Amino acid sequence: MLNQIKVPPQQSGTRGRELGKRLALTLLVVWVFGLSTGIYLGKSLEGKEELIGDREHLGIVKSMISSSEKRIWIAVAWWKYDPDDPDDPANDDILSLIEAKKRGVDVRVIIRDPEKDEMNRPAVELLLREGIEVRFAEELHSKIYLVDEKVLVTSMNETESAQKYNLEAGILTDDPSVVKEAERLFLKYWEISSEPDSQ
Repeated sequence: MLNQIKVPPQQSGTRGRELGKRLALTLLVVWVFGLSTGIYLGKSLEGKEELIGDREHLGIVKSMISSSEKRIWIAVAWWKYDPDDPDDPANDDILSLIEAKKRGVDVRVIIRDPEKDEMNRPAVELLLREGIEVRFAEELHSKIYLVDEKVLVTSMNETESAQKYNLEAGILTDDPSVVKEAERLFLKYWEISSEPDSQ
């Protein structure tokens, strides 16, 4: 039965698709390694990449945002802002983002449309109220944090459960070639995303 299945030849893709495949494969390897051994890595690899696993995500985005000087470009599917929970790290991240905007940092967020993903509504309303550029991408599932000349690609959404309880995995790097490709990918998402007032 299996030998009857025809697999079409692989089509040549763009560099962006290849980078996406490499990043996805790397995250899969980290996830499988973590599941099989119970060990998650947090050490620097040659000073250029850092694997962020388990609950090491807690505070990492806030730290990146707080130290930003030029840009913060975030693509994240879900952001749960809960102003009534003072211990929610996703709240810390969004408030740090607002402070960065006030410092003159170029802040952009791509997120799923709150008309279809109600969880995002409070976060989107706050971001727009604070003058932060927001666009909607309904198919978005990536989690990309481009901060100055670093990029974090991760499985983590902006929720308390993701940062405190879930077993997440990600890669933080300042490798210029990866940062450039992440920038290109983000701008592609930005161009195909819709603006709030065009809904």
